[in-house]
Amino acid sequence: KGTGTLRVFPSGRSDIRPDDGSRPVRVHALDRGTAIDGDRVAYDAWEDWNGFHGRVREVTERSRSRLTGRLRPVGSAFLLEPDDPRLPDPIDVDDAGDARAGDSVIAKITGWPEGPEDGLRVQVTHRLGDPGDPRTEVRKLLLMEDIEEEHSHRVMREVAGLSPDTAD
Repeated sequence: KGTGTLRVFPSGRSDIRPDDGSRPVRVHALDRGTAIDGDRVAYDAWEDWNGFHGRVREVTERSRSRLTGRLRPVGSAFLLEPDDPRLPDPIDVDDAGDARAGDSVIAKITGWPEGPEDGLRVQVTHRLGDPGDPRTEVRKLLLMEDIEEEHSHRVMREVAGLSPDTAD
């Protein structure tokens, strides 16, 4: 028994990095329960001829509150194809807002899986546009990392007061 962080790799392989710094514990996809990449978990572990293996007992802390992806139409609804290959796919969209099919979006997670067959549920918070446009990627990074695009009035006054001859 222990606690740690679940890491899911793009290949689908996963392990738990124990809080005590001991060796990672391999976790089969069916033994993740409702945990997703980055979640803090409590787990049971055992050792066999192939190393340490474990099973998630409980998610103790969720690692994400939002994610990015591309909207895919399904009938009159949408699914979200996540940009991060470590996340379950597809993700149910409760509210797409003004986003359209094929748009790159940022979505807030509104529902977590309650069982192994359940998926994430999201609500679109930002419509970013064409996923092939580099400006979409820049905007995605700025919004996901909470980077302010505008400077404060104080900074702008300082910049305005600089001499054009100031060295770079």
